[in-house]
Amino acid sequence: MNIVFQFFLETFVMMALGYFLGVYLDGLVFGEDKSVFRIVFIMLAVLAGFRNLIGRALAFGKDDEDDEE
Repeated sequence: MNIVFQFFLETFVMMALGYFLGVYLDGLVFGEDKSVFRIVFIMLAVLAGFRNLIGRALAFGKDDEDDEE
């Protein structure tokens, strides 16, 4: 259960940071009418969150296998 909570917390924080960084960069590069960086950084945050979740789940599974031996 802890892994799921950490996944949602980290992913939410990364998405929020990606959103605000994207808004800032969109304002600098394109003005206020396009949201290219915003979408890119949010998608990168979600992918990074899934990557962290899979890595933790694999490490958790490996620890369980070591405990059984």
